[in-house]
Amino acid sequence: MVDHFNNLTEFETITHYKKGAEINFILEREFIMKPKFHNEHIFLSKYFKKIFNFYPRSVFMQKPHGIIFFISKKPYEILLKKYFQEITCIRKKLKARVYFIRYPTSILDLVLNFFSRVNIINISCILVEGQLNENDKIINLQDLKIKVFIEMEDCEIGFALGRRGHYIHLVNAFLRSFIGDLTFFLRS
Repeated sequence: MVDHFNNLTEFETITHYKKGAEINFILEREFIMKPKFHNEHIFLSKYFKKIFNFYPRSVFMQKPHGIIFFISKKPYEILLKKYFQEITCIRKKLKARVYFIRYPTSILDLVLNFFSRVNIINISCILVEGQLNENDKIINLQDLKIKVFIEMEDCEIGFALGRRGHYIHLVNAFLRSFIGDLTFFLRS
């Protein structure tokens, strides 16, 4: 009798994650970010170009919480070193809280860029709705509902929230608008 099972090649197992599953592997994956531009965003991009001589990758604005400029890695480092006075000037002229964030490539980058001044202890993700394939290289978060829990020390949580919660509201509004149903929760 011939054993046919020895001749079979091993198949890669595909794991599908369903509702309520912890999906921390997603932190390292690239995701699709879909910027939306309105007249105000175009005005802010041109204003940014006029001052710094390069365009931001993307702009997000939500009144009264503030404005976020997303900048590529190399210009971001130049911006922080050379243009400190111009950054202060922009904040005064626009009369808004203005944040300069390095453009993210993964959800982990996104968390670390948004909360760069805070000592993060742990990050975990939970899938609330949708199905996710572990083998996907790039993830479209439009079809999923994900909660990201960011754990930090008690003394830093107020700083991460921002005055009257403006910063965390701005971050979550950005996530809903540009990325999908992804929400950040802060814990101590």
